[in-house]
Amino acid sequence: YSYMGGFVGGNYGHVRIENSFHVGDIVTGNSCPIGAGAFEGVVIGGFVGVAGAPLSIVNSYLLGTIQNHCHPIRIGALAGTIRPDNVHADNVFYPSTLIPDSTVNGVDEEKFANGFVANALHHYDNGEINGLIWGQEVGVDPYPVFTSEILRLFYNPWATIQPSIGMRLTAVGGI
Repeated sequence: YSYMGGFVGGNYGHVRIENSFHVGDIVTGNSCPIGAGAFEGVVIGGFVGVAGAPLSIVNSYLLGTIQNHCHPIRIGALAGTIRPDNVHADNVFYPSTLIPDSTVNGVDEEKFANGFVANALHHYDNGEINGLIWGQEVGVDPYPVFTSEILRLFYNPWATIQPSIGMRLTAVGGI
């Protein structure tokens, strides 16, 4: 087998992915590995290929596609193979078109560009990890980045937006 992931191919010790992002495609080659017993294929995960030990993903996102040219054993948005009792996922985003997965927040790709995901990441605070590092200049940055400000956030003019301390909102229009 071959293990592929946006961050880690396989974890067999505790892995923590916090305030992180992966932008890019995860692509298998045309030559598929043959493992023990002539099993052929790959295990592909958006964040981790194989989660064989505790995995924690907090306030992070993946933006891209999984392009498979082999016969996979498993494909998943968080991990290709996973033990549910070993996984903690909180405020984690990926495109809803990637892989259906009910344990994290699949969102429309436009929400990465329009400030929705950046806003959710920026306002995250679980007492240990906060998202103040996240920001985005909507219309310039195609996805959230590490700038600590959200600029030109498009919003619904009938909704109330409460910016946090240190956050600057400049509204340029409504939708």
